[in-house]
Amino acid sequence: MVMPVDYSGIATLSESRGPEFAYTILSRKERFWQHEEESRVITTGKYVKVKVCRIIFGRKIKKDDRALLIDLLSRLQIPKVDRIDF
Repeated sequence: MVMPVDYSGIATLSESRGPEFAYTILSRKERFWQHEEESRVITTGKYVKVKVCRIIFGRKIKKDDRALLIDLLSRLQIPKVDRIDF
């Protein structure tokens, strides 16, 4: 199941007790994380196949870390990925 993250604040244990309880807990974050525009994948399987479309490097990324990630992308032969620097 793919769910967009709900940035209305952390869910509390008293909010829900139905079968969707785990999904509620696992899909909520505080508002100050809203810029991340995340989705969550919740599954009972081991892996979920995904396609990397974009990597956003934050302002505080170290040059060495940025270089390592770019090198890993090329070694893994991941086709062109949009890389955004701030």
